[in-house]
Amino acid sequence: PIIAWDCKTSQEVMIILAIHHLPADNPMQSLLASHIGLKGNCFCQKCYAGGSQEFKQLNEGYDSLFKMGIKDSLADKYQKDLIAQRRMLEGEATASGKDAYTPETVAMITQQQESWLSTQKETIKPLLSDTPAEPLYTVLLGVIKYIWGITCTAIGQTHQLGLLETQLASINTDGLGIPPLCATYLIQYCGGLIGRQFKAIMQTMTFALHDIVSGDILTVWKAAGKVGALLWYPEIMDVEAYLTELSHEIDNLLDDMAIVDPSRIIQKPKFHILLHIVEDIR
Repeated sequence: PIIAWDCKTSQEVMIILAIHHLPADNPMQSLLASHIGLKGNCFCQKCYAGGSQEFKQLNEGYDSLFKMGIKDSLADKYQKDLIAQRRMLEGEATASGKDAYTPETVAMITQQQESWLSTQKETIKPLLSDTPAEPLYTVLLGVIKYIWGITCTAIGQTHQLGLLETQLASINTDGLGIPPLCATYLIQYCGGLIGRQFKAIMQTMTFALHDIVSGDILTVWKAAGKVGALLWYPEIMDVEAYLTELSHEIDNLLDDMAIVDPSRIIQKPKFHILLHIVEDIR
């Protein structure tokens, strides 16, 4: 333990630091953060995004899915208790004939609240900042998987999956550091791919989809490719510039996805969770 001096109690204290880093898939992170999970109305363990299905279909609710918030259930609890307590103390001061807003009365009420707060034992914050969004589960097995599903469905309806297979097989992957794409496998088992295959798809689909899908779907893949290139960036020289660009590209991806299939933003929480990656990197 670390020996330190507590200026309030005027005595030495021992501090034991516990550094938490809990990488996991999204359901496990929700469990670790004592969160209801991705199937709950408020599906994000890091903020209060979401609500009922009816609310999320309104302009206000839908717009909230494109924004980050902050969640701290412990701070919320104390904040509500302190506000209610302060109103009660101010009422008592007024009832006793005092002006509740004089400096002396305000100082007295503040001191009473500080004394009460110091007696509270529940001081462990939820592990919200210790559950960073994982690119594997949030991006590859989330966002990219959903876009891939939409794309395969759209191409299947026009009976052009064979053409997609041919164009994927013809892509030169030498500069990507990955082996040639197994196009036949990707198309035959398009519903059962794994992370490394989605990572390869994310980097190459933009070049394989011309004249096969609509311009909106192609635009989504371009945005997804840019986000992927930034997330797997080998070395960040200027963090703030990098995060600004990443945030911009994530916003573009969500906007483009909302054009292709607005309902996916509501149904798939990982599109919103993607927003929190910026702060997790910071």
